[in-house]
Amino acid sequence: ELSLADVGAQLNAFELGYFLYHFKSLYSAVSEFVAFEKFEPTSSEDVQKFINEFSERLALHLAEKSGLAIGRYWMMELPDEIDLDFSSMSMNSPLKFVGYATGTSILILSLTVAVSGGTAELGDHVKFKLPPIAKSIRDMREAFGANPPTKKLPSEKLKTPKKRPPPNNSSSDNCD
Repeated sequence: ELSLADVGAQLNAFELGYFLYHFKSLYSAVSEFVAFEKFEPTSSEDVQKFINEFSERLALHLAEKSGLAIGRYWMMELPDEIDLDFSSMSMNSPLKFVGYATGTSILILSLTVAVSGGTAELGDHVKFKLPPIAKSIRDMREAFGANPPTKKLPSEKLKTPKKRPPPNNSSSDNCD
């Protein structure tokens, strides 16, 4: 289960797509890094140890990529056993994606979530928690060394309800 902190009452389609684009790109880059390290986890403790030991090296690895690499990683084909597949998605706040992951894919997800500013709970049911969607996007772009978005993302904008004009009670509008 992958949860995004408070997405509010509405979720902007552009922002959701932008998040998934960056998350899949980062996941692909992390999978490349994990393959290079030739690490095969055997327990959740191994995953946590790897995260602690290699998160700084991963940050350096990603920083060497340019912002242009995001598109390349987005299109990167992954082996079926580690590809991102979600079986369901909850649109309530927090936004939740539920999928199936084992072994190396749990390690890749754990590192991806860590770089995205989130946390992992490794146990019988693995849970990943990310900060709000806009912060996650900004953290992922920063991990790639890409420039931050130049304008506020939809969830960062102050959302105030639109005010209705007061009813017109003038006598000339009455239909007597």
